[in-house]
Amino acid sequence: MNVEEIRQWANFELNKHQTGNTLNQEEYNLCLAWANREYFKTKYGLPEEYRPGMPLPRQAYPVSQKIIDDLRKFLVVMGGKNAPLLTIDVNGFADIPSDYIHVSSIRYQGRAVEFLSDDVIGDRLQSSIVYPDEKYPVCVFYNDYLQFYPKTLGSAEFTYLRMPVTPYWAATIVDDEYVYDPVKSIQLEWPEDTHVDISNLIIKYASENLRDFSMTQLATSRQDKGQ
Repeated sequence: MNVEEIRQWANFELNKHQTGNTLNQEEYNLCLAWANREYFKTKYGLPEEYRPGMPLPRQAYPVSQKIIDDLRKFLVVMGGKNAPLLTIDVNGFADIPSDYIHVSSIRYQGRAVEFLSDDVIGDRLQSSIVYPDEKYPVCVFYNDYLQFYPKTLGSAEFTYLRMPVTPYWAATIVDDEYVYDPVKSIQLEWPEDTHVDISNLIIKYASENLRDFSMTQLATSRQDKGQ
């Protein structure tokens, strides 16, 4: 569905009692943007769903092929087809891409690079048994860069998830009515079969704002059941 079809469906559901409850342009775009972000966060894994002894949410990347398929458009492969490798300078530093959200993998000449936390790397660098080398490289994530050991790697393949572009419903006013503008609109990047889930999120946000709690419950139930 395009953003106009999703808007029509949301307004149809919200106005089912003929009360005039519909979303204007600003409200719809606000709900559309937040639904896009929330759905992405849910798909790659909500840490709020972690439980003691079970650090895994109900949905998380890449635990199933369905989630991999849903998120594949947001997977950036540095070192993939026609894409440059991640550059590592002589000090072992590499800039984290500005659109980075979640790491998928890091490889050096086909070998997996181990991710270590800052509190562990010190012990590893003091070890004579598991000291990092080109056969067993490691890295640490900091604020806006990665630190690699050994420092002489030069480059690596870096695969990560980026945030989806923010969708937008554009319209022009004709005879005091909003008319959908497909040229200036920005469509969802998600696969077609996920659009119903995003529609339910929009309906849930709007019904909460309108205090239509029966519609909120219906949208939440549909969301949970994937309807």
